[in-house]
Amino acid sequence: MTKKEKEFCVNFSCTGNIEEAEKASGLLGRGRALLCREDIAAELKKLCEIKTESLECAAKAGLLRLATGSRADAVRLVCSDDPGSEPIEELDLFDIAEIKRKDNLIEIKFCDRYRSLERLIELGSGRSGAESFYDALVNSSAQTAGEDDDG
Repeated sequence: MTKKEKEFCVNFSCTGNIEEAEKASGLLGRGRALLCREDIAAELKKLCEIKTESLECAAKAGLLRLATGSRADAVRLVCSDDPGSEPIEELDLFDIAEIKRKDNLIEIKFCDRYRSLERLIELGSGRSGAESFYDALVNSSAQTAGEDDDG
């Protein structure tokens, strides 16, 4: 596999768009054929697994933060006589789903901690969409290659 073909794989795994991956890697018009090659398919599978693991890790960290994070800064914001007096960038407002302000009142809705915990448990059960994504990708490229041969 050439350097440009590896670049194609990285770009395609990030965008999911053949034309964009071709353009970024300098392999215009070759993407569909590349997707049919076994070495390219294996590289894409590896990249998808890495990407899925990274996304799952980030999702789990976010869900854990939603489920267990402090709400002290949000309470401080609501209880403040002058909500604009404290720099908003310094407040941890990660688990706020919605903020409404009407007159001098602030209404805050938090993310559901229970649902965050449930989702964490689901993610921890080992279910992953990487394999089905890869299968769909391979099937799609095989169908596209068949159309290219006929047309």
